[in-house]
Amino acid sequence: MIAAGISLAIIAVVNGLGTKLNTKFTSINTSLK
Repeated sequence: MIAAGISLAIIAVVNGLGTKLNTKFTSINTSLK
């Protein structure tokens, strides 16, 4: 149970970081154009 909760928390954090990086990348990409 604890391991499942930890893995869910890690997935949530990774997903949050991924979306932040994605928005940064798209804004940089549009500014380069």
